[in-house]
Amino acid sequence: MVRDPEKRRQIGEFYQAAFFEYYLRENLATEIDPSHQRIMAGGIHLADHIGVEPPVLVLFCRDAGAFTVSQPDNQNWIRGSSVYPTVQNLLLAARGSGLGGCLTTLHVRYHAEIKALLGIPGSVDIYALVPLGYPRDKFGPLRRRPVEEVSYLDSWGQSLPEAGIPISTR
Repeated sequence: MVRDPEKRRQIGEFYQAAFFEYYLRENLATEIDPSHQRIMAGGIHLADHIGVEPPVLVLFCRDAGAFTVSQPDNQNWIRGSSVYPTVQNLLLAARGSGLGGCLTTLHVRYHAEIKALLGIPGSVDIYALVPLGYPRDKFGPLRRRPVEEVSYLDSWGQSLPEAGIPISTR
């Protein structure tokens, strides 16, 4: 966890640079879908404020040197997958306590610089960054599509009800 204001500011600068390298600001302005506009506005706000407003930045790391299992080079993207359930648990606990946070990985564009800033050993990788603090807005109702619209059986597009599996809406 990073609480030091100067270190958070520097991480925020790296994050902001990574965000606008990935999402060109001028492309964000041309988005016409209202839901995407809302998402992009939130992303821009995060990029502009991540190093200043959240009192804590939580970094989820894994020591690659602690594991000796050999993986083909094209499988390296799964190496840190075990940290994501931990991130989700933190986010659920935070929300239950009235705190807000979000999972982001754009920091990886400046991975080496952030590791140097924090003195993280070379064998340790940072897989997730979560800004954590009190949200600027109240939590709204969740807007999730029904499970039968996003779950498939055996083939993409074969919904569970079409496969004869009833969906319970308790």
